[in-house]
Amino acid sequence: MSSKDSGRVKRGIIGTVASSIASILIAIVLIIVYYDGIEAAFKPPGLYLLVALIIVGLVALYGYLGFSKVSYWHMKNISPIALVLGSLAIAVGYFRPVEGGALIFLAYVVEFFVGSKLYIDYKEVHPTGALLFVMGVTIFIVSLPIIILNQSVALVALVGDIIKLAGLLMVLGRLGWAGGAGTEEV
Repeated sequence: MSSKDSGRVKRGIIGTVASSIASILIAIVLIIVYYDGIEAAFKPPGLYLLVALIIVGLVALYGYLGFSKVSYWHMKNISPIALVLGSLAIAVGYFRPVEGGALIFLAYVVEFFVGSKLYIDYKEVHPTGALLFVMGVTIFIVSLPIIILNQSVALVALVGDIIKLAGLLMVLGRLGWAGGAGTEEV
């Protein structure tokens, strides 16, 4: 494997680990929302988790910019918009949780365009993992606006998030994380 390919794999691991951490943080926020409503996402500890998600999102962006082929343009030009919308959602949601939730949904819709391209990059690494990733993201995003009306739907979003995490972990295994084989295939 050339040093360029090795660097690409390392950056893919950074981006995918960050996305996996984000998935875990999202799961915790969804559980908080399920029990306490959308307002709880914008008050501590949910608020702290949302801020942590923005920070983890920046780390993921750094990793993916060095990993992505198909999704590079989208990562560079669209992901920052989603991060700004997510940050704005936190600020607005502190005072107006429903509007903050709507902005989070909008941020994830924007991010979906990037994720759909990242799916193609992931497919090169692990086709099944890539499919689980995009299926999970889709379930998660489609359920988000309904959570504003019915907090029980947070469980549907949680299922999508878990499916996405399973796909991410499959990709990580193929990238060589935790002893996985296949880095030479990327």
